[in-house]
Amino acid sequence: MIGTAEQAPPAAIRLRAALGLGGAGALLVAAGPLLGVADAAPAWNSAPLLAALALLVVLPAGVLLARRRLEAAAAALVPPAAFAFAGLLSDLRIATDPGRVVRPELYVTGIAEPVPGTGLWVLLAGRALLVVAGLLALPALRDELPERPRYALSGLAGALAAAGLFAAPFASRDIFIKPRGVADSEGLELAGGLLRCAAALLLCLLAGALGAELRRVVLLSTALTFVAAAVPWVVAPYATDSLGLGLGPVQVLVGAVVALGAAISTKAPGDDAITLPGLRKLHLATAAFGALAGVTALAGALLPQLALPPALTAPDDYSARLLWPAGLLVLVLAAALRLTPRARPALAAALATVPLAGLGALDSAHAATQVTSGSALAVSLGRIEPGTGAWLTAVSLVLAAVAAVLAVLAGAAERDETEEEPPAETSLPLVGALVTTGLLAVGAFALPVIKAPELTPIPLLDLRLGSWGLLLALATVLIALAVAAKARALAGAALLGGVALVLLTRVLEYPLTSARAEEAAPAPGLWLAAAATAAALAAAVASTARNR
Repeated sequence: MIGTAEQAPPAAIRLRAALGLGGAGALLVAAGPLLGVADAAPAWNSAPLLAALALLVVLPAGVLLARRRLEAAAAALVPPAAFAFAGLLSDLRIATDPGRVVRPELYVTGIAEPVPGTGLWVLLAGRALLVVAGLLALPALRDELPERPRYALSGLAGALAAAGLFAAPFASRDIFIKPRGVADSEGLELAGGLLRCAAALLLCLLAGALGAELRRVVLLSTALTFVAAAVPWVVAPYATDSLGLGLGPVQVLVGAVVALGAAISTKAPGDDAITLPGLRKLHLATAAFGALAGVTALAGALLPQLALPPALTAPDDYSARLLWPAGLLVLVLAAALRLTPRARPALAAALATVPLAGLGALDSAHAATQVTSGSALAVSLGRIEPGTGAWLTAVSLVLAAVAAVLAVLAGAAERDETEEEPPAETSLPLVGALVTTGLLAVGAFALPVIKAPELTPIPLLDLRLGSWGLLLALATVLIALAVAAKARALAGAALLGGVALVLLTRVLEYPLTSARAEEAAPAPGLWLAAAATAAALAAAVASTARNR
């Protein structure tokens, strides 16, 4: 008897085709800006960011496909496909009338009429493939209706995002770049803008009408799609001085956060608690992303932070030097986590060294790019652009953020599985050491570690990129101190060890970067950081003593 292979049902074939087309479309959309949409240059070097965001929106579908959840993976394609259809209409205007389209992330129209490039056709093809993938994936949204649809949070997220997408995405100081909202557009661009706003609202409402599993998937995918639409305009003011931040992208990001909150708050029927992945898997994932963050931080320190015109000589990247200890610390702790789970609390805290060092380096790189941006020097010498090191530094920040989230989830899983009881009360020596560390840490990050006649330190509350690095590091230290007060003895000691490493990185700023200014001398922040490091180590010893 001759057996025949079992054939896959037509529905499964259709969903696999949708996922294949969606992946191919995302790759083409990512490649379009890299190839050049027009013969005119963009307002800033946005192509790497746009490529990363194009792949980000299909990431949930890829993860679900890897876990063999075919219908959920196909459902995750619907939000990016809906936005791809809107983008397809808007981008067709570039092909027909490029001079009247304002898309500074792709090109800036000057005196001469821009000519569409190869990247435009690649971009349009990618969007078309995503649209087809979305149409094939639509049947995956057939689901049992919940007993009570949940429109409140999801509807609010959609309304916020739609309002943000309707507004102008940026402010401009360049006469060639005039901000336009949807109401100021016309033709295909107007149709695409209106469709994008409608899609933002309808996707969120659709998610509210689905069952628990698909609701989570669609809301997560929609939130990432909102992020991809808003992030370029949040980054733009830091990449070029010709553009400013508009209210619209901020509203879209708030909508993304609300959509993500709605997805997290959704609980499947019969679930009594949130189910986390296995503890070992969480540790391995944390270690992997931590190692990647450390490696990219080291690469950011090694490679140039600036891409300079031939007429200019590359300066010393003093600000990037702090990436060396940050990258090494995170890399070593990530390697240790693969050997023992006890390294997890230390890594969770030490990950704050990456934004502390990385945002400081990016702050200096951004300031350097403003020297020629929009000035006569750009014409005579050429523009200063962020270099490979700056882009890798930015990637390390994202990887560190992912590793931090995974470390927190691993900590929650550890508390569920461990048999060790937390201490009934916190000892007086530990309380004293924790309070001392916290007070000293505030001064360590609020005050400069270097003083020099011609050096202006980055203030803690100035909301520059470097300021955010200081704030994130300080917030991590203070939160870790609060957690350590109630943590189990060994976990608390490891967490405080990570806090000491963050403070030590602040101390190392003086020997690594003081050469950037003449007559540099230690400032109060250095001594406070050194004292806080010692206090954190004393707190770690006091925490360990609770086991005796």
